[in-house]
Amino acid sequence: MEYLVPRNFLPRFHSSAIWDINHSLALLCGYSFIALLTLQYLFFIS
Repeated sequence: MEYLVPRNFLPRFHSSAIWDINHSLALLCGYSFIALLTLQYLFFIS
């Protein structure tokens, strides 16, 4: 296993996976926040 998988591969993959999850969550929160602002703006006009 040491020859097939380098020792640095697992921690790097683990941290990058956590970073991808945090990044997608941040994008999701940003888009939902923009959607809420847009809905409030539309309801305020009508």
